[in-house]
Amino acid sequence: MNQHGLKNGESLPHQFQSYVIPATITTVMVCARSSICTRQKNLQRLKTLAKNGRLSVVFKKPVVEKVKSEDMEQAEFVMWMRQIHPEHRIFSIPNGGWRSKATVMKLKATGVSPGVPDLFIPSLGLFIEMKRTKGGRVSTDQTDWLRYLRSIGYKAEVCYGKDEAINLVSKIIVDGL
Repeated sequence: MNQHGLKNGESLPHQFQSYVIPATITTVMVCARSSICTRQKNLQRLKTLAKNGRLSVVFKKPVVEKVKSEDMEQAEFVMWMRQIHPEHRIFSIPNGGWRSKATVMKLKATGVSPGVPDLFIPSLGLFIEMKRTKGGRVSTDQTDWLRYLRSIGYKAEVCYGKDEAINLVSKIIVDGL
């Protein structure tokens, strides 16, 4: 056995990074990917080494950047609009979300159309399709509606996050576009 508790010729699994801590001269293995934790053979070997006192093992979950949902981004933008520009009314067009089959049929019959942008600011003639900052995609129906609305003279934009929407509205108000 070597100083890391591994048999001669045995190396650390490639998914792990090894660090030597000078104060204790023990090796700490840090889980580099969450997928490695599902590999039972490697996980069991590490647990055995740690249990025998030959190795200190630390499992770290990968740092996942939390991205706000589209709904959260939209709510924050609407709140900003109502606080900063109360003279410009804004309302949402609730087209998305899960609904029962009966509700979907009723909404279609009463005029709901897939792809209509999320928000409208009448005084600016502006439709906004909100998307989350990362991972948001514009559907074919949404692209079709955005093209249609532009073709009849409205401003219709996709904004990835509240900051992009704030910048858009600020520019329209300042530049008078």
